[in-house]
Order: sequence, then C-alpha cells, then structure tokens
Amino acid sequence: MQNACLVFVGSLNREAPYFQGARGVGLGVYSFDEETLETRKLTETGDVDNPTFLSVTPDGSHIYA
Repeated sequence: MQNACLVFVGSLNREAPYFQGARGVGLGVYSFDEETLETRKLTETGDVDNPTFLSVTPDGSHIYA
C-alpha cells in the first residue's frame, strides 16, 4: 500500500432507541490505498459504546469518539 491513508469508522455496537438491530464493531481503523482502492483492516475495538460521531484534533494527533 504505497499511497495509503487511514480511515476511521464508527458504528453502533449496542442497541439504541433509534436503532434496535445494532451489529457494528464499534470503532474500526482501516488502511485505504487511493491508487488500487484496496482496503485493509488494521484494528477494531468494541470498548467504546456506539462511537457514531468522531472528531479529530486540529493537529491530527488524537481522535475522539
């Protein structure tokens, strides 16, 4: 993956009043190659409840869910 960028994905991993069928993993980090369109899972965690809103610090050093 020569031209890879990181992709952070938040998903519902616990049932919520607005979505009863939650089956997501929580927070996932993936590598995406912009040339080949290849995606590779780097890590996933279910330690965060329903991380559907993600925010990155201006310097890019932290992500909050």
